[in-house]
Amino acid sequence: MRRILLLAVAVLISMPFFGQADQIGQINQKPSKENVVRHSAYAKAKAPAEDGEPITVIWGEDFSAGIPASWSNTGTINGSDTALWEYRGPNTTPDITVGSRGSCSSFAPLESATQANGFVIFDSNWYDDPGATCGGAAGSGLVPVPHESYLVTDTIDCSGYNDILLEWFQAVRHFSAIPSLEVSADGGATFTTVYDARNFYNPNEGSAFDDYVSIDISSIAGGSSNVVLKFSWQPSGRVAPFDGYYYWMVDDVRLIAKPKNDLVMASYAISSVDFNGPVRVSYGLIPSEQSPAAYALAGLFNQGIYDQSNAGSKFYVYNNSSSFSNLSQLITLAADSFRITGNMIDLSTADMDTEYMYALAAVSDSVSDFDPSGVRPSVDSVNPPNVLMITDTVYAVDNGFASREIGSNYADNFGPARDGARFANVMHIKNADTVTAVRIYLGPSTIPGGDVFIEIKDTTPTFGTAFDANLGGDWTNVVLKSEPYRITDADTARGYAEIEIPEVLTGGVIQDRILMPNMYYVSVSMFSNDGANVITMLDDRVSDQGPFASIYYYYPDGQWFTDGEAVWIRTIFGKSLPIGIEDVNAIARVNIHPNPASNQIQLNVEGKVVSDYQVVITNISGQIVRVLNYSNTDNILENIDVSDLAAGIYSVQVKNELGVSTRKLVIAR
Repeated sequence: MRRILLLAVAVLISMPFFGQADQIGQINQKPSKENVVRHSAYAKAKAPAEDGEPITVIWGEDFSAGIPASWSNTGTINGSDTALWEYRGPNTTPDITVGSRGSCSSFAPLESATQANGFVIFDSNWYDDPGATCGGAAGSGLVPVPHESYLVTDTIDCSGYNDILLEWFQAVRHFSAIPSLEVSADGGATFTTVYDARNFYNPNEGSAFDDYVSIDISSIAGGSSNVVLKFSWQPSGRVAPFDGYYYWMVDDVRLIAKPKNDLVMASYAISSVDFNGPVRVSYGLIPSEQSPAAYALAGLFNQGIYDQSNAGSKFYVYNNSSSFSNLSQLITLAADSFRITGNMIDLSTADMDTEYMYALAAVSDSVSDFDPSGVRPSVDSVNPPNVLMITDTVYAVDNGFASREIGSNYADNFGPARDGARFANVMHIKNADTVTAVRIYLGPSTIPGGDVFIEIKDTTPTFGTAFDANLGGDWTNVVLKSEPYRITDADTARGYAEIEIPEVLTGGVIQDRILMPNMYYVSVSMFSNDGANVITMLDDRVSDQGPFASIYYYYPDGQWFTDGEAVWIRTIFGKSLPIGIEDVNAIARVNIHPNPASNQIQLNVEGKVVSDYQVVITNISGQIVRVLNYSNTDNILENIDVSDLAAGIYSVQVKNELGVSTRKLVIAR
C-alpha cells in the first residue's frame, strides 16, 4: 500500500481502527515466525492517460548500482564483523530473490517497483540468529543484539521546492527495535524523526512486502539545499534478549514536488459489523437470518496543493452477477487535511451461496496527478483480500484461505506444546437462532485419537467494562457446550470434524441451544495426549481481521492472546450440513425478520417448486397459534402480525407435498 503520513495528522492516521492496537501486551513478549507473504491491497500505478499532470521528481535512488559510495553505512561492531545495511542485487549473494535470512523470517524479498535492479536491507534477525528455528539460536550470529545501524544519504539540493514529499518502498517488521527515518535540513547537524514503524505495526507485526510510504516533509526540508536522510535502526530495550529483530528492506527512495491534485486513501478498514463495537471482524460466511451487512471506513487525505471538492468514499460489494454500492457523505477536503468517511451496505437481498468481493474507492471532482515512471502506486482505490458468502446455516470468521495449520502443537516460541490449548472466534448474533453443531477444519498434521471440546461464551461481562482484563482470565458465562469429542480416522480423511451441540448433556443437564442477540465467542479446547495425538486446524492469515476476531489461550500462562487471524471454526445453525451442500429434505429457504420480534415479522419463503404451501406457527407446547395458506406459488413475502402472541419461543413450519422446512421464532416484549 502507499502509506500516507502528514506530520500534523500522524496520530489520526494511526488510530486503532486502522491497525491492531497492542491491547494484550503479553502476546508480543517472544519472537514469532513470520506470516506468509502479504501483498498490498492498493492498486499499482495507473497508466498516465488516466490521470492528471505528471509529478516532478527532485531526487531519487533505486540502488541499481548498489549503496552509493558517498552514503554513510555504520552499525554495531562485533570483533571483525559489523551489522550494516546490505545490498541485494541481481548478481549478489544472496540476490534480489531473498529478503531476511533470519530464523524468524520467511526469506520473502521486497516487492518494489524496481526490485529487479536491487534493494537494501538491514537484517537484524539474521545478524543475531541465522538458525532454522525462530529464536532457537539467539546470539549465535555474526553480530548479536542489541543492534544500532544507520544508512545516511549525502546532501540533497531541494532549493526551489517549498512543498516536498518523501516517498519509498519498504518491507518492515520489528520486535524490540525502532525502525525510523530522520530528515535533516542543515547537512546532517540535526535530525527530525518523520517516520517510526512502531506507530503502524505492533511488535511481531510487519508491513506488506510492497508497502509504499509517502510523507510530507515541507515544513522541515522545503527550500533547503542541504537535505540529508537517515534510515535508523536502534534497539528499543523492550525485550533485552532480542533487542532488535527483525528487518527493514528499502528501495526507490525519492523526493518529489508535492502534486497539485493528490487525493489518497491513507488507510481503510472493512467489517461485517459496525465500528462502534469492541471487535472488528470480516466474516467469510454469514447465515442469511443474521441480517448480513458490510461496513467500511476510509481515511481520506488530500496530499495535494489544491482543495478537493465533493470528496468521499464509494464502497462496493460485488460478484459476477450482482453488486451493491454505497457513496459516503461528500465533503470539501482542504489541502493537507484528513477525514474519515464511513459506508454501510445492507446485504439482506444478496445472492445465497455465492462469493462476494469488496472494493473501496476515494472520489472527488478532480483527477489525481500521475507518475510517468510507474513507480508511485495509485491509492485512490483498494481491493481488500476479504470475501463473503451468504449461507443458509453456517457462520465463520475465516474467508476460506488456508495459510497454515495451528493447534495443540502450536507453540510459536511461547514454549512447549501443551494439552488445554484453546482457540476461539467471535460471533455476532443479530437475530435469535439455534446452534446445532460446530465444525472444525483439520490440518494435515492431525493424528486421530485426540479430544476436542466446544464452548460458546456470552461476552456480556467480558466486554462491558474492562475489555482487556476480563478477557485475560474470564471464561465464565458459558451458555453452550459439547460433550468431549474424539477425532477419528474418518474426520482426518474428510478434513473436518463436526461436533454436536446437544440439547441434553450427560447427567441430564438441559441447555437451550437458541442464542439470543449478542456477541459470543466459540472456542475449541484441544487435548492431544501430551502431543501423541496432535490436533491442528486450518488458519486464515490472508483476510484482514481485527485483533480480537480470533483469540488464542496458552495454557501454561493462563492467558488469552490476540491473534488477528481467522482459525477455521464454523458454527452450524438449524441443521448440520457440509459446506456448499443444500439440505435435500428442505422444501424452501425460509427467512424471518426481525427475530426476535415484538409486533410484526416479515416471512420470506423461496420454494424449490411451484406448489401449495401452508405456514403453521406453534408455541413451545405444540399449540397451533397461526395458520396461513398459499396456492400455486414458489415465493412468499408477507408481513405477519404477531402482536397478540405471548413472549416466548415458537416454531414456524413451511409445508408442501414434498415435506417441511422449520425455523425458530422468538417473541420478545
